[in-house]
Amino acid sequence: MAIIDAQLHIWEERTGRAWDREYPALQLTPAFPVDAAIELLNQNGIASALLDVLPAYRRRDEDGTWLYDNSYAEYAMARYPGRFASTLRIDPRRPDVEDLVANAATTEHVLALRVVLRFAEQIAAFEAGQYVRLLRHAEQRSIPVMLFVTGHLDKAAAIARSHPSNLFIIDHIGLAQAPRSVDTPPFKALPEVLSLASLPNVALKLIGAPALSVEQYPYPDLWAPLQRIFDAFGFSRLLWGSDYTRLRHLLSYDQHIDFLRCAGHLSASELELLLGGSLHRLLGWPGRARAQESGT
Repeated sequence: MAIIDAQLHIWEERTGRAWDREYPALQLTPAFPVDAAIELLNQNGIASALLDVLPAYRRRDEDGTWLYDNSYAEYAMARYPGRFASTLRIDPRRPDVEDLVANAATTEHVLALRVVLRFAEQIAAFEAGQYVRLLRHAEQRSIPVMLFVTGHLDKAAAIARSHPSNLFIIDHIGLAQAPRSVDTPPFKALPEVLSLASLPNVALKLIGAPALSVEQYPYPDLWAPLQRIFDAFGFSRLLWGSDYTRLRHLLSYDQHIDFLRCAGHLSASELELLLGGSLHRLLGWPGRARAQESGT
């Protein structure tokens, strides 16, 4: 079984690339360059990973919009062929949104866009219609969209219903997680997450579950809520990822995955889907064209 990590951030200690020096420094120290990522993946038997370079890799244009720089992911993919693919961020306010989406859709190993609707200014922009062009062009180009919508899952439902032919993947299980504030209880919003399973073009990233446990490894209290997720979405719409750098102060990389693969709760076929098979089928990497819808 080839295991794929569905979310891994990388960034350099020093860079000559575009860099927003005012970007919030939640996870910037120490840096996590691609060579460190490869070493970590090799140590834990992980075949490949989907990269999301930090959004600090960006520059502001004269019109006030951001242009994100994905060149470090491109460097990583060239340095270690077959080991990495990436997501891409696009400022929805940019006048060249259509061209940027078209370029992403035709760029090898860019598997999805990543859209964040988390903070007040982003929600205000969404409600003002500023994401309409980005989401429309993504659907037209059949490029999946990963949605970080924690606290605003109603927006995910509205987006998925408005763009039924495109695939949307919910980040972070859709739940509030460290290092930001966590709900009490941690799975308080789970019913709202589960309601998204009724939409066939919605999948879910199983990321950060150990950080929601109130018990020590192997986190036995997680299995009841996780089983509800498994039952609702099925393993064909679940993608495991570590988001290692966000949580490295709380748990080791092997704890992210071994609580799943060593617990004995999941069958071999379920683990195969969860740990890479579903990503391969939904995003078409590695090795073939992606499914056009989550139900295909």
